[in-house]
Amino acid sequence: MTILNSVERRNRRIFYAILAVFFIPMLIAWGLFYFRDQLHFATTNHGVLLRPPVADVALYEKLNAHDAQRHWLIVYVPQGVCDTACHAVADRLQAVQQVLGKQQARVKVVTLSAIEATASLSMLQHDFLGQAMTKRIYLMDPAGNFFMYYPEKTDFMGIVKDLQKVLEVSQIG
Repeated sequence: MTILNSVERRNRRIFYAILAVFFIPMLIAWGLFYFRDQLHFATTNHGVLLRPPVADVALYEKLNAHDAQRHWLIVYVPQGVCDTACHAVADRLQAVQQVLGKQQARVKVVTLSAIEATASLSMLQHDFLGQAMTKRIYLMDPAGNFFMYYPEKTDFMGIVKDLQKVLEVSQIG
């Protein structure tokens, strides 16, 4: 009788262990899905993600009008008229494109004047709750979505690293 009870107990433990192996990951996944906003995980991106991304397909078509290929865009919006500091940032962004190596053909650098930006990026003004949308560098995907931005005075290697990650996993553009 004791042998039968020990075999039943062992079988029960094995059964519960098998149940745990299948249900614990499901419970963890459920918790991460439903409580993702309360959990703050560290990110590896250098820019500020726009949540949700802001779609401006008309602007994308305007900026990429002369190209048959759909590019990822680095959109620089200086404040006012483009002066020497603005040209220096634009040159650094061209260097960012060059650093991408074989992926550089997928990326295009565009500088918008503040007037064009105000007219075209009106949706972004609402998303930033009145923050100035000039003096920023935006990343735009080939579907016409602004998904990340950087301040004008940023580490350009951060832009390179973010673009490398995005281009590595993306099949579009």
